Parts: sequence; structure tokens; C-alpha cells
Amino acid sequence: MFTKHLTGKVLSERGRGGNTAKLRQIGSELAERDAALGRLEQTISDQKHQIESLRQAVKQAEFQNGVLEQSYAKQLSEARDRAAAAEQAMADQEAQIADLEIDRKAINDKLADAQSRLDMFGTEAASIDEILDSLASPTETSVARKSNATVETPAPTNEEMLAPDVMFAGKRK
Repeated sequence: MFTKHLTGKVLSERGRGGNTAKLRQIGSELAERDAALGRLEQTISDQKHQIESLRQAVKQAEFQNGVLEQSYAKQLSEARDRAAAAEQAMADQEAQIADLEIDRKAINDKLADAQSRLDMFGTEAASIDEILDSLASPTETSVARKSNATVETPAPTNEEMLAPDVMFAGKRK
């Protein structure tokens, strides 16, 4: 644009008798300058488009980054919650194990106490048997007393027995 104006001005000066070679040189320099300016303007325009494209890419990347951060933050929070729940469950189980261990010790102590009482009772029973043996009449034996004085019943005989209906037939009516 500027070149056309200058070129027209140069041409008008030429008509006034100016130096043609000089005018052509100036015109050529102006044309080169205009071409360089055009290239610079095109480069600037291309750079502006590239900047706008990069700006859009940055916005898209920031959006995706935000989505990923939220997703990972949620997943991390859930993982931490699961870990805390597992730790709590483990602590509860350890407390139960400790309680069971206390109960086991108490049961073992009670069993040991019961065993010592049984041992003591066994010793006392033996002493009682000795005392009773010394006081026993000549017909009693310590064997009968030790077997809890069981009474001997006579062995069944092979006699025929009457049926209950026959024996109680008259009483029913």
C-alpha cells in the first residue's frame, strides 16, 4: 500500500525529468520492503493463530488435569477410607484376641483350681476309706464300700411266669 503510493510519487517525479535508474532502484527497494513487511505480517498472523491454538490446547489440558485430579482425589480418599476401616477392623480383632487370651488364662486358672480340689478330694476319699476300713465290722469288706456298696440281686430263674392279664384279670372289672 505504501509502496503503491511511493511508486506513484516516483513515477510522477520521473515525468518531471528525474533520474529513471534512481527511481527504479527506489521502487525496487520499496517493493522488497513491502514484500518483507508482508512476510512479517503473515508470520505475525501465523504466530497469532498458533498462540490461539496453543491457548486452546492449554485450556483443554487444564480441564483434563482438573478432571483427573478430582478422580484421583476421590480414588485416593476411598483408598484411605478402606485402609482406615481395615486398620479399625484389625484393632478390633486384636482387642478380641486380647480378651480371649484373658478369658483363656482365667479358664486355665479355674481348671487348675478344680483339678487341685479333685486331687484333694481324691486324697480325702482315700483317707475316709482307710478310716472306714479300720472301723468296719468283720463281715464288711472295703471292696464292697469302694464299689459304693452295691446290692447284689439274685440271678433270674427260668421259671415260667404268668402273664399280667391273667394275674390282674379279676381286679380290672
